Amino acid sequence: MEKPRLGISEGVRKSNMPSDYKLFEFDYTKFKSKLINVPKRGEFFGQSSVIVSVPNPDGTLTDYRIIEASNFEDILQDKFPEIRSFAGNAVDNSGSVIRFSV
Repeated sequence: MEKPRLGISEGVRKSNMPSDYKLFEFDYTKFKSKLINVPKRGEFFGQSSVIVSVPNPDGTLTDYRIIEASNFEDILQDKFPEIRSFAGNAVDNSGSVIRFSV
């Protein structure tokens, strides 16, 4: 029995492939260094001065004010201090939010 061939035929285009896009470089070490002194949610009440820029789907950059927002219990966070979660609101639009972990 012959195995079926998988692949894309010439002239067939996947509908989820973008025809126009922008490429960004991401310096993980530099990004992570910005997060060293991020205020922790629940221990900080004010406006974070830590701002990171993240590209949107349309290719524009949005600046977000970042706080640490761990979703670990304290005991687990102490066991794995290198895993941290963050949340932020856009500087220009507080309704635009971001969440990420590193």
